[in-house]
Amino acid sequence: MLVGVGFFPHTVAGDKNFWIRMSPLLQERGARLIALSINDRTGVSETPSGLKIINLKRSFHLGGSDRFFAIRGDAVDYKHKHHRARDSMELLLTTVRNLRTIKEIVKSEKIDIIHFMDNMGPAMRFLKSRIPEVKFTNSQIRYNGGRMYENYIRASMLGLDTTVAYSESCRQQLMEAGLPKDRVTVIRWGVMPPDAEPDPAAAKAVRDRLGVVTGANLILWSGFILHIQRPEFEAAISSARKIAAERPDCHFVFSFKPLCFSAEFKEFEAERVQVYGDLQDFQTVLASADFFYSPSCRPDVSIAPPLTWLEAMSYGTPVITTQASGVEEVIEHGSAGYLTDSMETIPQAIDAAVDAPNRAEVRRNCRAVVQEKFDIRNSAEQYVSLWKSLLD
Repeated sequence: MLVGVGFFPHTVAGDKNFWIRMSPLLQERGARLIALSINDRTGVSETPSGLKIINLKRSFHLGGSDRFFAIRGDAVDYKHKHHRARDSMELLLTTVRNLRTIKEIVKSEKIDIIHFMDNMGPAMRFLKSRIPEVKFTNSQIRYNGGRMYENYIRASMLGLDTTVAYSESCRQQLMEAGLPKDRVTVIRWGVMPPDAEPDPAAAKAVRDRLGVVTGANLILWSGFILHIQRPEFEAAISSARKIAAERPDCHFVFSFKPLCFSAEFKEFEAERVQVYGDLQDFQTVLASADFFYSPSCRPDVSIAPPLTWLEAMSYGTPVITTQASGVEEVIEHGSAGYLTDSMETIPQAIDAAVDAPNRAEVRRNCRAVVQEKFDIRNSAEQYVSLWKSLLD
């Protein structure tokens, strides 16, 4: 049983897309799946691949009911933003209150393994203690660092059968936080590499719609990433405005998740710097961009790396970013993307990317990295192998 917060039967602007896309691959490899989703709704839904999702209503809203996942008509509302401690308490209280229901599901569905798609905090260990006959695993996307975070990791994951880290650096940090070495493994998340390169006609249509002149470089930034917050946006767009003013061959497009967009962000626009909260056909824009611009202001945060990076690279779109733990596992500067030390040196990194004589080779290398290391079919094989090994 897959368990997570806000798991919907269709792709959304979030990291659950990995599980939506991987669930049919897991089923093809012999895994019998259902999902339990903590939402602001009840009832049962189903994905196109036939994965049943049982919706469990969050019982406690300590920070106001407008801050949670919900479905309003056909729109997915993602406003899960408040402090980790408050969120962990809400999830624990919801789990305690619904323990009988969860145990009934486990019994009726003959569940062998519960896998948490999110870190649900102490609720995971609570369930493990109350359903000892079932194996428990979870996925950890990133590592934030700090003593309080280490305590949170131990309170959440000690005692689980296996924690899956999405990068080697995250695995190392989890062990340093106190998780046993033999209970932490790495399964990289991934994407399905496209069968063909992006259609030049579609790319031209996108660039014409965005007003990118012939010969200019389309540089895309996106808020469709877990570790991107307002400081990252403001630092990135500040650099972009300076670069665009000096380089007419650079055209920046900033794209937000619709529900994270604020009209005030439009005030940051400048010549050849655009901001969108409802960019149509984001994947086509991503495939059509010359570069994906995604710096971080927090080098201490371990990242997965983000799915949007992998999607960009699968199209041959190189990522330009700053140093953070885990970045080096996907980006090799000058060969498959561009990496720099800090926001202060981002302009030099963009100059290096735009002026590089081997741009075609870098695009090929980006696609090769995804095919070799981040193919979602390999992720599915490794998850099924992990779960089988726990039952042997």
